[in-house]
Amino acid sequence: MSNASFYKWCVKYGGMNASNMKSLRPSKKVVKPSRRKELAQRAVTEKGVSIRLSCQTFGISETRYRYQVKLNDDNALIAD
Repeated sequence: MSNASFYKWCVKYGGMNASNMKSLRPSKKVVKPSRRKELAQRAVTEKGVSIRLSCQTFGISETRYRYQVKLNDDNALIAD
């Protein structure tokens, strides 16, 4: 790190305490995993992208991509 870069960093962050530094961290996930699965499926069906590439791009596993919710006869979710 150059002296100029260090000086700029000190000017920008030097007066902050720990609570101020925590506020700089992102606190929420931008996209929920279920939404990422939907986006990955759309990329495969509409754009012709491979499943592997789509899963890597949207940050989900291929297992999650292929997972299907199981329903019983009353259309209620089965808890495993």
